[in-house]
Amino acid sequence: MNGDLSIIGGGITGLTTAIALNKLGIKCKVYERAPEFAFIGAGIHLSPNAIKVFKWLGMDEEVVKAGVTLKDAVITHPNLKPLRKSKDVFISDGSHQYMVGIHRATLHNILVKNLPANTLHLDHEFKSFAIHENEIELNFKNTSVKTNFVL
Repeated sequence: MNGDLSIIGGGITGLTTAIALNKLGIKCKVYERAPEFAFIGAGIHLSPNAIKVFKWLGMDEEVVKAGVTLKDAVITHPNLKPLRKSKDVFISDGSHQYMVGIHRATLHNILVKNLPANTLHLDHEFKSFAIHENEIELNFKNTSVKTNFVL
């Protein structure tokens, strides 16, 4: 692909996409509105398929080590009285890859660490865009950039 590719948003999806594109030889830039990342959020569950994506990216061992492998799950009432046990198909797959619980900020830090240098641009609050003949102008709170593709 020729041209610049820009990703708006430096969350889990934006950062994972940037790492995957880089692995495919596609350079991109990620623009995030936050001036810095703080350790906020809650725990999340990563499905076996998500762990397979991280394996393809070469990050699965780091992600699994930072989280907790979940080999059992129960759906409960608010008072924690069990309603029913989750089916194994939701917890693991045929290759014995299990679901992993991890704090969102921990996963986010792993993703940031695995980004190529000069990919992430903080303090870029997106405001609007304009399509010109051969490019897209992204307007942020304090600056504008020109790109060819936007995700």
